[in-house]
Amino acid sequence: MSLLVPIALGLGFLALPIIALYMMRLRRRELPISSTFLWRKLALDRTANAPWQKLRANLLLLLQLLILAALVLSLARLALLTPGRIGGDLVVLVDASASMLATDGNGGATRFEEAIAEAAGLIDQLSGDERMTLIQAGPRPAVLAAATADKKQLRDALETASAELSAADWQATIALASGSARSMSDPRFVLISDGGLPERLPDLPGNVTFLPVGSSGENVSISALDVSEAEDGKELFAGISNQGSSTARVFVSLTVDGMLQDSQSLEVASGKQATTTWLLPSTAGVVEVRVEPGEGTLDYMAQDDRAWAVLDDVNSRQVLLASEGNLFLERILSILPGYEVTHRPQGPNGMESGEEPFGITIYDGVALPEQLPPGAILIFDPRPRPPNPEAENSVRPIQATGVFTNTSVTRISSDELLTDVDWSSVSVSEAQHVVSEGLIPLIEAEGGPLLLAGEIDGRRVALFTFDLHDSDLPLQVAFPVLMSNILGWLAPTTFDATAAHQLQPGDSVTVLPDGRASEFVVEYPDGSTRKAPVTGASDPLTFNDTYQPGPYAITLIDEDGNTRSMGGFAVNFFDAAESNIQPGDASALNVEGDGQELSGPAGYRDLWPWLLGAALLLLMVEWWAMYRRPARRAKVRPIR
Repeated sequence: MSLLVPIALGLGFLALPIIALYMMRLRRRELPISSTFLWRKLALDRTANAPWQKLRANLLLLLQLLILAALVLSLARLALLTPGRIGGDLVVLVDASASMLATDGNGGATRFEEAIAEAAGLIDQLSGDERMTLIQAGPRPAVLAAATADKKQLRDALETASAELSAADWQATIALASGSARSMSDPRFVLISDGGLPERLPDLPGNVTFLPVGSSGENVSISALDVSEAEDGKELFAGISNQGSSTARVFVSLTVDGMLQDSQSLEVASGKQATTTWLLPSTAGVVEVRVEPGEGTLDYMAQDDRAWAVLDDVNSRQVLLASEGNLFLERILSILPGYEVTHRPQGPNGMESGEEPFGITIYDGVALPEQLPPGAILIFDPRPRPPNPEAENSVRPIQATGVFTNTSVTRISSDELLTDVDWSSVSVSEAQHVVSEGLIPLIEAEGGPLLLAGEIDGRRVALFTFDLHDSDLPLQVAFPVLMSNILGWLAPTTFDATAAHQLQPGDSVTVLPDGRASEFVVEYPDGSTRKAPVTGASDPLTFNDTYQPGPYAITLIDEDGNTRSMGGFAVNFFDAAESNIQPGDASALNVEGDGQELSGPAGYRDLWPWLLGAALLLLMVEWWAMYRRPARRAKVRPIR
């Protein structure tokens, strides 16, 4: 035991006047007598008696001294020395990274569940005015409860904590913990984690105690998944890693569009990776690879045992080429990846019944229609259209008014569409005068613009005012670069086609709707959906709620209720550091001792509430003894 305020023991001297009062108190035996005449001399002696008498046993005196002792000890803060308890104001950091989902705890409990139990124990040990701050250390660190001694509030906050399928941002967590401790005079930091913190973390402004969780590093994971083009179709590559200490035997299965296609057995050495490949069917849409441990193989983390790839050509943009024939355009569209070209000289009016609109429509040397088709538009050498008597008052969004030959360039914009484009050696013989309010000139010549871009009725439009055959642009290095920039701007992909299945939980996905879209719907891997309005025509939509691993699907809805699929994408958990669940230390934070056990001075359990309760109980006993106990009077015999 220990006294936190030993100076309060001085109040114990109050026992001296209590004892003195009892010693000065005279107690005589009462007897009935027939007359006081014979006792006058005794009455005179009473006044002369000395006040100090021998102290005799007295229940009331004992109770009063015990009450005083309880009050003095409570003021002196009598406390029990409790080894293994952390005392004082605490800032508790609970690791909520993906590795905390490992199930190597007692009874299959996750490490995060054990960490929550440890934090709950620290809350129970709070005493007096000790305060605690709870911080969840995840990809987005958060303060669950700030500097409070309210145990109920702390427990309620702890129930809201959850581990996330991502690495923790320890730099931000340390900064948040340091800021939260500013209101504490002598803060003590407690880290509950399975270790493995990154190096070169900033120091915390106080003592650090590390409470480790986790006991095993046995885990098998899918560490890589890739789709590539092969001679016979698409080939799927999968890498299986073994982070355990012994050779793992696993079963690897391939599912295509919900149907099991293949299953094979693999043996993976400790710390190594095994690979396998499959040739996918031409109709494959969504493929899934799954790993299951074989007999004798331990796998304590299931979140990295599945991976997906979406192959429904979400990045394959449909292009309609309205042209009498242009070898330059056909060749560049065949070289650039992700474009499927349909060649129709008659243009969009020749669309088949029930056919979905094209993502990009290219007009090459043809007259533009009265009404532009949906989707993005690329125009080369627009031709004047004969007037329509039935629509004399109509104003076409793009009008070609004539030809000019003074094509010497006078201004080149710094627009992103001209990134890495060298126009200095490009020659143009003639071009069309074009009038359009929605398009901005990017390259201007003496006679008028050569290249314009902008938006018309919510759709992106790029326009070359000249015929490619009337220039040497297709022979320049600038041509493929410029076409790649423009086509990418007209119909940007939802994500990079080469990394479509490499999206990690929490990554952002960008979708570009056309001008008709009024809302978009995202279907999550668990089957739930989220619908959100499109706030601006053709403005990019950013979707970052990708914390569920698995395949997602995106659908656009126009004002008439028509739907258009934007394809899908897959989110996979590929994190070698988090899949390596071997428990580590927290030496990066300079914890006390070796960081493996509770370190630092022992804590104290304050006993003053119990002492005050005991004092109150003794006071009630004294009251009962003084007023409620039956008087025990001696039997008096009459004097004869």
